[in-house]
Amino acid sequence: LRHADADTRQLTFYTDARSPKVEQLRVHASIAFVFWSKRLSWQLRVQSSATVLSEGPKIDSIWDKLRHSPAAGDYLSASVPGSPLQPGPQAESQKHHLAVVVADIIEMDWLELARTGHRRARLVAGEVDWCIP
Repeated sequence: LRHADADTRQLTFYTDARSPKVEQLRVHASIAFVFWSKRLSWQLRVQSSATVLSEGPKIDSIWDKLRHSPAAGDYLSASVPGSPLQPGPQAESQKHHLAVVVADIIEMDWLELARTGHRRARLVAGEVDWCIP
């Protein structure tokens, strides 16, 4: 997860544009995120609709910021994600393979696990539905 924007209700993450998940999201935009906090004993499941960006001004802007970071190598690999790794240094491509996935949040399911009883809430824009046992 690279960015969360409460005002637009969007989550953003980066991936390799050649990853199988990119084509899957282009065909079927439904995506779910699951977050867990051990310290709070909270689970958050977020249902979203994803848009994949792999070219254009937004990608260029993000790449300009990312290109000199250690993470840049993740998007410069000549190897396609999931392919067997060869021993030795990995070849780099001249062109980056960065894709940005922007997920519009549809609904969230919050769950607090507790010995005294679990609490759960469903959150949809503008409403909260407490699911109390």
